[in-house]
Amino acid sequence: NEGATNSDEVVVIVNNKTSPSLITVFSDNFKNFSKWTESTEFDWNVEMPTEKNISGKPLPNFVAHADNCDVGCVLTMKNAIDLSKYPVATLKFLRYVDNDLDAGEFLRVDLFNGVVWKTVYNWTNGRGDDDTWRNETIDLSSYLVSNFNMRIVTKESSSSEDAEIDDVVIEAGVS
Repeated sequence: NEGATNSDEVVVIVNNKTSPSLITVFSDNFKNFSKWTESTEFDWNVEMPTEKNISGKPLPNFVAHADNCDVGCVLTMKNAIDLSKYPVATLKFLRYVDNDLDAGEFLRVDLFNGVVWKTVYNWTNGRGDDDTWRNETIDLSSYLVSNFNMRIVTKESSSSEDAEIDDVVIEAGVS
């Protein structure tokens, strides 16, 4: 640049806008299924992770585990949650999907928006079945209703194929 210099002034405006405080309105780390209703095959169990432990979790750590769900195993929250009074809400959970899933097999998360169930995640053969525990976060802005609910659905054809969920937490913002 042959010694050339230049300068500029920049004005930075910082808005003092704070995010709402978050409170936990639902949590489950699966010591049992007391917060859930199981339907169809009854192949969901509370047990230690089958193939891989969750990094950083002390043992014993129990998770919701399903395998050999030929028709489809469904876990639905027993009690709907009133999210209508909050400006924001977030769903967080850990999930594990075995990489042995065949075509047509899956782990799925459905959310109820007050009218219909909507699939928000669907991990299946070749798409998310990576044999790894993953943290998932879902913005619930479209689900701030008085009767919010969620369900976890899985389908596998063999006991050597499994799906697992742990540490389900719903946080909502308060002013």
